Amino acid sequence: AETLRSYEEQVLKMKGAGDSRVRAVRGDDGPDVDGEEDDDNATMKFDGDDIQTNDIWKVSHPSITWLGMKDSGTLEGKMHTGSSLYKGDLADFDVIAQIKILRGQKAGFIFRRKAGAGYVFLLKLFDGSSLTETVTAQLIFATEEEAGREGQGMELKSFHVADGFRPDGFHLFRVRAINDTFGLYFDNEMVGTVFDSQFGSGQIGLWVSESSAKIRSIQLKNLQDLSLAARAGERQRDEIEAKKKASDLQNKVETFRRLRALKLIQRQIRKKLQIRLIRMRAYEKAEEHGNLEQMRVNTLVVWLTALATLKKFDKVMSSADIRDKMTASFLEHLNIHHPPPPPPPMKKPPKMEDVELHHQYQTRVNPYKQQWTEAGLVVLGPEKFEQLQQTDKGPAGMQK
Repeated sequence: AETLRSYEEQVLKMKGAGDSRVRAVRGDDGPDVDGEEDDDNATMKFDGDDIQTNDIWKVSHPSITWLGMKDSGTLEGKMHTGSSLYKGDLADFDVIAQIKILRGQKAGFIFRRKAGAGYVFLLKLFDGSSLTETVTAQLIFATEEEAGREGQGMELKSFHVADGFRPDGFHLFRVRAINDTFGLYFDNEMVGTVFDSQFGSGQIGLWVSESSAKIRSIQLKNLQDLSLAARAGERQRDEIEAKKKASDLQNKVETFRRLRALKLIQRQIRKKLQIRLIRMRAYEKAEEHGNLEQMRVNTLVVWLTALATLKKFDKVMSSADIRDKMTASFLEHLNIHHPPPPPPPMKKPPKMEDVELHHQYQTRVNPYKQQWTEAGLVVLGPEKFEQLQQTDKGPAGMQK
């Protein structure tokens, strides 16, 4: 079988520290896929961080039992569904582990777990009645309890396990999560890619549903730097695509303008050619009748007469009387339709003291304006009262 290589080796052509081969163990009682004998304490050399299963792993339910040792851990869920979780949250990572179902039918990985829900990458065994039944593996987004029930949760991926599956052996689970993309591997084979963005980060752990499972040889690589580089590359790609689209649009606009200008030029040339053909048609007919020279002479006389008439008209229009009349008419038109602005006032603008005094006067007068207006109309009459209001030297002006 082909050795499972990391993303850095396959795509980025990078070499990790040491031997990056990962062995998929098929069972405790027989050889692995690479022909070596199975070792219960097998370790995998991978450019990442080793996770010790006895280092702060916590169960999610009181009925779940976790027995953690340095190289392996066993999770027991007799009648319940739950998980044993590693400390800390991870967003972008590459995790590999060997999982063996000791009892029951369902066990696997849970990752990006938050508030009891997350992504469960599980192995579902047959019920034991027939060895020929199909073994399936699934990726489900659900709560821990829903993932253990049939038909519940959101199934994101499901696939059949290849021939030669051994229910009593260890099987390699691998998940590579970058942003909203999950690469799923089972026993050294990539089984699918899933895109989902419901949870961006969370805990990683072993998950069982009314089963007992053992996990060992966990290798973890934090891909945060790779994710940031990928996001920066995506932004750069989007910027390049946006610039390319803008450039393509500009090129299309310029091409359209050139084509339109070319069509206009062709249309004008075509019209001029048509006019020329129409003019030349008269000369061609005159040549057919043998009076081409006479026609040319007549055409020249017509042009000379027209030029002389225009010269005479220009001379008449340039006379002093007509020029004065045209100027007077133009000025009259300006005064009617575009009159000049009014001249500035002759008086100097009021001082700020006078403006403030007037403002105080108006403030005091306005509350009584209605009363003294009615009294003035009764005593003086409308005409005299209005005349008194308009004068600057009346009693009101003297009291300012």
